[in-house]
Amino acid sequence: MFYYLSMSSESPSEIEKLKELLRKKDEQIQGLTDLVALLRRKQFGKSSEQVSSEQLGMFDEVESEALNPEPLEDEEVITVPEHQRKRGKRLKLPPHLPRVEVIIDLENKFCPKDGEELKCIGEEVSEKLEIIPAKVRVVRTIKKKYACSACESLTTAPSPEEMIPKSNASASVLA
Repeated sequence: MFYYLSMSSESPSEIEKLKELLRKKDEQIQGLTDLVALLRRKQFGKSSEQVSSEQLGMFDEVESEALNPEPLEDEEVITVPEHQRKRGKRLKLPPHLPRVEVIIDLENKFCPKDGEELKCIGEEVSEKLEIIPAKVRVVRTIKKKYACSACESLTTAPSPEEMIPKSNASASVLA
């Protein structure tokens, strides 16, 4: 709403009304500007915590006792046992989950010392939980172990690298 002042057509009472309207608009603008400044201070300004004098004296007792300890008549000694880490086997993965076997075998099945053919004497089996979206399965890694009948040395296939050593979580579970 715009008002144009022209001295010839406006009466003094209308000019006073317009001045009063302008003064009210200025007051309203100033009030809104102050409100915006207040809200900005509340949202973005420093938040100061005010502490009463009662709260300041809350810890005086502890400090005074620490500076002037009273001698105890019967001191009771409390011994705390050391923490012992539980060692044992990991829990087995549930047998109902489907299993995929990955067999790791030696490329060269001859003894590096005397060239004799190695005989399979056992396996080392480790299981890791693998999660495929909407599928969960256990991947069994089987490392073949061989022995030389001539020199009685043992050879095992090397283990694949793991994200977390000795964990039963595969890379897909960790991801």
